[in-house]
Amino acid sequence: MGKGNVDGGMPFAAEPAPSLSTDFLNQYNEVLMIVELAADDAELMETLDEWQPRSYRQHFAKHAQLRFADDALRAYEALAPERRLAFENLRLAMDDVVISTIRALKQAGEAEERAAIAAASSSLLRRMIEAAASFIRTEGRDWRSFSHTEMQGTIDRLMAHWGRG
Repeated sequence: MGKGNVDGGMPFAAEPAPSLSTDFLNQYNEVLMIVELAADDAELMETLDEWQPRSYRQHFAKHAQLRFADDALRAYEALAPERRLAFENLRLAMDDVVISTIRALKQAGEAEERAAIAAASSSLLRRMIEAAASFIRTEGRDWRSFSHTEMQGTIDRLMAHWGRG
């Protein structure tokens, strides 16, 4: 006997569960690209100055017109609290990396110094984006407890190296 509704009528298709969306990471991928380009083009600093971090909720509220925005928010709210906290810790650390990088780039002198700052911070930010993407693609099953304090230590060491700490 096939699947059907309770009264034995036509079968119905179960609605797919809402999914997290990697669209959220676009803000980090975009700023990463600009950071890497700013090493050679100081005029891009104006664009970096405009960057503002957004939480997952803020991102999909701002982009509510996306057809999957409601599902992405429902999936986020459905995450176990410890997984959502782990993701938030990672997001906050990514925000700190971007903000610290922008600050260091603004204080940098020569293009060579900007290039070194961009290279060091881009490597860290790229790894963090990959971890966040893995979390999102697996609907939070691939997660680790990201320590904001531990990430901040890495950021502080990076900035201290450039005398900006």
